[in-house]
Amino acid sequence: MPSTMTNKRRRARRLPLLAAVLVAGAGFAIAPLSAAVASPPPGPSICPDASSATFGPNVCVFNDTMPQTAIQADLDAISTLQVPITSQFDTGRYAILFEPGTYGSTTDPLIFQVGYYTEVAGLGYLPSDTTINGLIESFANDCGNRPNGNPPVTQFWCNSTTNFWRSLSNLTLNTVTNDDTPGPPNYAPPVVDPYGPYCTNSEEAWSVSQAAPIRRAIINGSVVFQDYCAQGS
Repeated sequence: MPSTMTNKRRRARRLPLLAAVLVAGAGFAIAPLSAAVASPPPGPSICPDASSATFGPNVCVFNDTMPQTAIQADLDAISTLQVPITSQFDTGRYAILFEPGTYGSTTDPLIFQVGYYTEVAGLGYLPSDTTINGLIESFANDCGNRPNGNPPVTQFWCNSTTNFWRSLSNLTLNTVTNDDTPGPPNYAPPVVDPYGPYCTNSEEAWSVSQAAPIRRAIINGSVVFQDYCAQGS
């Protein structure tokens, strides 16, 4: 049997993740872990099948027995709210958490975008405990017609330097792209892709600026940190 010291070390390693969940569920109102959980914000949950009264409506805890269509719908609902550039000024805060298990497959991948104030994490002891077959994306989405060059010429281009405040941690991602699937996914919200829909689905993009880490993750496949499908990013 594990020693008392070993159990203490395991509990200590889990405290940061539990603290992160409490922070997200309570609207970033930090409370001591020994205290009662703060009251969650009012309103219905955006992920009703994966939420709990303990953590509140902004924390979604998925497990691999849930229908993938339901998981995909919840993830798309969050990204539709949090990916647009205007969301950097909103009050939405979301934690997307996956219990140990496998989500998605080569033929039916789980593909979603991560926007502002959103953390994605596996809840296993190791990153290998939680596996996602698909793509977890952050694209250059600050796009528009802007002057470029000298003398300036108005051109369409996209910017990743405004992609803040998101994270990905403690899971394994097996990337599934155009090489593996018959066609591009229906991204929610739609992705600005001047090179056509197949370009976006060729990259695992984490095109971000600051306060947007990937930590303790295993990525089997290529990941790009500059969205090469977004013109001028």
